[in-house]
Amino acid sequence: MAMAHTCRSINFQRQVGRLSSSLMRMNQKPTLTASLLRCSASLRASLSTTTVPVTNPPDPNYRIASSKINSDRMVEVDLIPAKEMDNNWNRVRLHFPSVYLLDNCSTNFHPSTLQRLSPISQAKLDVGASAVTDDGQSLKINWDSKDVSLPDNISKFTADWLFDHSLEKVHRKKRQYHQLDQIQGLTAADFHHHVDNDPIDFSKLMADDDAELLRLWQLVWRRGLAFVINVPTNVEELGTQVTKMAEKTSYLRNTIYGEVFNVTTKPDPNNLAFTNGSLPLHTDLAYYKSPPDVQLLHCISQAGIGGESRFVDGVAAAHKLKQLHPESYDLLTKTKVRYTDKAMHSDDPFDIQAEHTVIHEEGFDGDKVVTQIFLSEASRCHEINSLGPNEVEDFYRAIVRLREIAENDPELIIEHRVEPGGMFVFNNNRMMHGRNAFEMPASSSSAPRFFHGMYIDWDGIWSRMRVLERDQSIHS
Repeated sequence: MAMAHTCRSINFQRQVGRLSSSLMRMNQKPTLTASLLRCSASLRASLSTTTVPVTNPPDPNYRIASSKINSDRMVEVDLIPAKEMDNNWNRVRLHFPSVYLLDNCSTNFHPSTLQRLSPISQAKLDVGASAVTDDGQSLKINWDSKDVSLPDNISKFTADWLFDHSLEKVHRKKRQYHQLDQIQGLTAADFHHHVDNDPIDFSKLMADDDAELLRLWQLVWRRGLAFVINVPTNVEELGTQVTKMAEKTSYLRNTIYGEVFNVTTKPDPNNLAFTNGSLPLHTDLAYYKSPPDVQLLHCISQAGIGGESRFVDGVAAAHKLKQLHPESYDLLTKTKVRYTDKAMHSDDPFDIQAEHTVIHEEGFDGDKVVTQIFLSEASRCHEINSLGPNEVEDFYRAIVRLREIAENDPELIIEHRVEPGGMFVFNNNRMMHGRNAFEMPASSSSAPRFFHGMYIDWDGIWSRMRVLERDQSIHS
């Protein structure tokens, strides 16, 4: 089936959906609700089967130079850049198993949900391509079985679709590394240059400046840490600003500390963060199976003396460890450490435990990239499950070496005294963070050091980024 846009009334479907939900909430008779839902499904089906040609299709990037079924019964296609002459040197040869193209034919996807309609099956595995032809713009495949339930027993794929879905190793690797290649180590000089020259403006974010929002998250993914200015501090009047910030992007992540937590001194603290002592470099909530990805930390009032925030990029520190002590680096990428947090005698007791390698790598075919650091000495459990007696000392030494880099390398240590109205946004599972000790207020009339914090996760952030990047591409 040729690629085409599905003509559907989104507003109508939303109205039907809202009306259906309202009737359910009002406990209307099931027969009425069921009838309405059947009507809704029928109308959606009729809308989804109506297609119209793309009115202004983008210029293709590739065209098909040749196509055939090769001796291995693969569909073989040669592509060339659309605006270049075919000189055999600029050809890209792609190979596709027939079942892959049959499984990914556009007719196998619902037009509005974009989800696959029929799963892979033995019947599909038994079907092969009987013939392939092309017109330079698209590839047409005739299938050798009428059991595939396709219009005219044919599938069509554009040249650009074929390139974007290439199974060749070089293209698969490039797709997988699209995000990983963006990660760069952060130095103190990098961060201070950002603060002095191009901080993120909160007022722009609240004014729905999509370019500023995209810049924020690209910066946090690439460098691990961003600084936001012009954040209101009169939260009693205007509400929690970290919540407003997060809701521009994603859902709030709830934890044992709630959706929004207050970082200030407490008389009977259940965490070192709630004291006025120094806070060693760490990543938060390493005792969760999936620790929250990104933290927002808004300064509402600052201590009179002390309380400077400290950050070190775990990715940059891990790279230095690999250069100086490759055996220690290797050990921290393979050894799982158990972290735990307990409150057994409180009104709301909990006992959370999880295991992670201190250094987490992602990659393809042996080419690995450091993406996460899980390090919290305060919550590292006394139980060791992944090491024998003869391995423990080497593991401790590896931790010490990583911490020595993080705590003593002047190139990496970021120390910044944030004033009220500033906000840190950082990759929690990458940026080791802490603070200097601070003095308590001299009198009860003085405002204590007070921050609002909250978490969100990369799933929602990346979803928003992809949408913003797509919109930006369309309008550029």
